Amino acid sequence: MYSPDLPKEDIKTAIARAYNVWSEVAPLDFVALSDGDNSADIKIKFAARSHGDPWPFDGRGGVLAHATMPTSGMLHFDEDENWVYMDPAKIAKHDYTDVFAVAIHEGGHTLGLSHSRDETSIMAPFYQETVDERGNYKMPKLKPSDIQAIQDIYGPRRGGPPARTDWGDSPRDRPRPTTTTERPRTTDFWGGFGFGSDRDRNREGSGSSGNKGSSSGGLFGGLFGGGSDRGSSSDRDSNRPSSRFGDLDVNCPNSLDAFSVAMNNKGYLFRGSKVYEIDGRRVTATKALRDVFPNGPIYVEAAVTNPRSQLTLLFQDRHVYGFAWNPRMSRFQLADEYPKRLPGEIIFNPVGALLWIDGQQMLLSYGKNFAVYDEYWNQQTLSNRLDNYFPGFPTDIKGGVADRSSIVTLFGADKVFKYDAQNKRLQGSPVPLNSYLSC
Repeated sequence: MYSPDLPKEDIKTAIARAYNVWSEVAPLDFVALSDGDNSADIKIKFAARSHGDPWPFDGRGGVLAHATMPTSGMLHFDEDENWVYMDPAKIAKHDYTDVFAVAIHEGGHTLGLSHSRDETSIMAPFYQETVDERGNYKMPKLKPSDIQAIQDIYGPRRGGPPARTDWGDSPRDRPRPTTTTERPRTTDFWGGFGFGSDRDRNREGSGSSGNKGSSSGGLFGGLFGGGSDRGSSSDRDSNRPSSRFGDLDVNCPNSLDAFSVAMNNKGYLFRGSKVYEIDGRRVTATKALRDVFPNGPIYVEAAVTNPRSQLTLLFQDRHVYGFAWNPRMSRFQLADEYPKRLPGEIIFNPVGALLWIDGQQMLLSYGKNFAVYDEYWNQQTLSNRLDNYFPGFPTDIKGGVADRSSIVTLFGADKVFKYDAQNKRLQGSPVPLNSYLSC
């Protein structure tokens, strides 16, 4: 299926040219098959919203595209976006997206490449602008890290350049020769937030790990802080009002420290040394934190679940604990290589976390700052102020959960908010936590 935004030949040319970028440096040759030929190794289409795979698109301004690793070979572009092909005048207006640049990056995923830690890389987890300061088109080019990554899989190309793929009859390409000398997973295009950082407007980049995909659905999170050297949880509970346990109604918490929905589809509300299991809005069980998350932190101030890596991350001070859900044993297990220490580039101790509507993990500070966190590489890929991207976003949020209509339920310490991620505004008035939980 093609996009009505562009002539069919422009789309065919953009796709062919994007894969040619990779075949110039690796022994790969691509042949275009007729539309509907199911024998193709890589199947490409434009589609909107729910479109036959487990990862529905979210409308204009959110996820641009997603692709799967070999051998599934799927590359889908979100038809709700405004697509252009190498049109600098429109790209410079930030309301249009260059299908060529997106196709190179997503094509890399279909060939087996994960995101790169090199911020200048085509495979970096954020958008590479294709218009320079003078408004001229800037051809996307592979960086050495991209070339090394593809050659690590397939080896270098030998014996001359690849055979030229049939690029169709797009007049735009006749005077423009090619200048350019990642477990299976699905990835959102360069991890762009639904706030337009690498989609539309700011294009300076948001984060995405090599393990991320657009299958976030209703998963969202809260985060952490604190410190393992602060004494026992009972000592801490006596010093922090939000974690006091003496006045806690085990059936209906009045406040929380963190919140996340885990891979077993249960919500987990953290308060002090206790965890509340949530089914919908109903508290179904109250358990000791370390009974649920063995070898984990003694308290949690932030938590988030990444459906791509299938890990629930719990944060305490500068430490990150990653837990995988074992469905056969019906319990969480601390994942290999955890706990980790947060990188120094994240300058605050997170006190909240969110999985945004496009799958990006936001770590929140007290007040107005946030960072995008990639646990696969344990690095920050973007840091900024919340109000630069999310007008009206409430402060001191602990966690949240998003629905498929881009409405995000945000959990403060004792209040619950609704935020329209598409239109970037709060909906209605907050409600008390115990009212939201129907206690």
